[in-house]
Amino acid sequence: AREAYLLPPPLSAEDGALVELLAVGLHGVRLAGVGPGARVLVLGAGPIGLAATWWARRKGATRIVVAAPSPRREAFARKLGASEFITTTGRSDAELEGRIRAALGEPPDVVFECAGFAGAVMQAMQQVRPKGTIVCMGYGLHPEPITTAVPLLKELRVLFSMTYDRADYQEVIATLAAGHLEPRCLVTQTI
Repeated sequence: AREAYLLPPPLSAEDGALVELLAVGLHGVRLAGVGPGARVLVLGAGPIGLAATWWARRKGATRIVVAAPSPRREAFARKLGASEFITTTGRSDAELEGRIRAALGEPPDVVFECAGFAGAVMQAMQQVRPKGTIVCMGYGLHPEPITTAVPLLKELRVLFSMTYDRADYQEVIATLAAGHLEPRCLVTQTI
């Protein structure tokens, strides 16, 4: 019983189904210290990347780019606060970097790696500004090759986020209960 969270009115069971994934996104955004004026890149447009997008916007990020291999989730990303959505498939690293910089005005302060594909962490390191922050939230069971000169020369802060804590759950529920219900768009069907 002590681990149960009550959903206050007017929250529904569908809203309750969103709490865990939104708490994962919130935890990563908290670790990064996203605040007003931040420029953010989110690699991956799955549920965790979309949750990180929403929280980054709520915490004050002014420009948020979501990059994903397919445009399938672009509408969700934009509803949750993305300023720009970039499809990565078929783009060279240089072209991708140019598109991200053009959309943000300069390299991102924070990169949320939410895709978990081989090479994602290194891609985040290449994209982020010097002395920037990377939060790894993508899950992968593969070795991740890193050219250590990149994070060393940029003096990067690289963090790994392990889900959430009780405070994250409580903030998610309070935020939804206050009427910030944009994440409802993520509920696409009920089984």
